[in-house]
Amino acid sequence: MNHLFHILAGKVLMVALSVPLWGCDPGEAPVETSEPPTSVPGVSSGAAPAPEARVIARVNQKAITEDEVERRLDRIDQLYHHARRPFTEQIRHQKRQEVLDRLIDHELLRQHLSETEVSIAPKAVDLEVERRVEEHFGSTTAFKRYLQAEGLSMGEFRREVHDEMVLERSLLDELGAQAVDEAQLREIYQRVAAGRPAGARVKVRRVSLPVGARSLATTITRGGCAPQALPAQADWRDLGWRQRHQLPAAASHLFFDAADAPGGRPSSVVLSSADGTRVDVYCVQERRPAGVRAFDEVVPLLRERASRALLEARRRELLHELREQAEVEVLAESPR
Repeated sequence: MNHLFHILAGKVLMVALSVPLWGCDPGEAPVETSEPPTSVPGVSSGAAPAPEARVIARVNQKAITEDEVERRLDRIDQLYHHARRPFTEQIRHQKRQEVLDRLIDHELLRQHLSETEVSIAPKAVDLEVERRVEEHFGSTTAFKRYLQAEGLSMGEFRREVHDEMVLERSLLDELGAQAVDEAQLREIYQRVAAGRPAGARVKVRRVSLPVGARSLATTITRGGCAPQALPAQADWRDLGWRQRHQLPAAASHLFFDAADAPGGRPSSVVLSSADGTRVDVYCVQERRPAGVRAFDEVVPLLRERASRALLEARRRELLHELREQAEVEVLAESPR
């Protein structure tokens, strides 16, 4: 299977069971067949069921239907098929209970979030959606295929991201500032990164311009995308370390394959965005050959992972509290 399938398969499963708030390193999304953590789906399980839908559980009187469970099981079945793994009736039966548990957790969190006063700015949601599309799908085309496969609209996906951000913000507010020291980071590095070699990679900064300001791109490339030299209408972002599959195809080819070009591999490239609304300038700040990533290279990722572990622990505590307080009724098990 190619890398794009790994990305799409990982994302499909995250929605099939539930979209986890926190996952793998950017660009590393293997097919998972075990139970991922819970978050809030874009399509609420509390929606009124169709007249013929069979209700198999209620969470504070909100229905979960058999169709919801079966749809997610069908998606898992597809992933097993693509991974050339058998999805027997015994496995399906086991996964059915896991999926139902996740849907109950979904609804508990959805109801909890409906009462929170946390507010997320629309611009922040837009930026997070853009980051996810870029890091997990690689292109808007792949992202659109994912939405179509899942039967999701862009608005539903955006609401899903918004709800996850609200949950994360509320958990952060509860936890307060809990610093992670370097010793903890090095322990995580030895456990999850030191033995995992990576491909050749580049440290990249991206500058975005309105499509009408394309003439300014040459000046930006000459300056190496330095923030202090950018025009007022430019937005920039450090993308961090990226392997070839984490960049647009044209940038990937120039940065990794154009060794025979005059002067060697170029350090910048100007591309039109997929939707044609902007011009993106990619500048290489540093290069690393294939091999195990150095500690300094992954510190931001490790720090984030440690923080996510704290958040995940608190999320599980919250779900336990919500289950104790809620009225959860599981009806007769599906006969399928």
